[in-house]
Amino acid sequence: MVFKKGQKPWNKGLTKETDERISKYSKKVKQYMSQFKTYEERYGIEKAKEIRKNQKLGLKLTDKEEEIGCTFLRIDLRGVYT
Repeated sequence: MVFKKGQKPWNKGLTKETDERISKYSKKVKQYMSQFKTYEERYGIEKAKEIRKNQKLGLKLTDKEEEIGCTFLRIDLRGVYT
């Protein structure tokens, strides 16, 4: 969907307090997002720190790799083998 330049969006200035449609959508999103756990809840504080550090470096471990404890050489952004 392409918007013409200069047109304002239909929901500009509306909030969940002032518009029932936005309030309903907000509640749905909040309910949906509540089913997901944080890294701390899933892996513990120390492992969560390690995961976030790896994400900053561009290293991503999939859930499957986490599950099976897969380890292999990876190259971080500085070109150092880890």
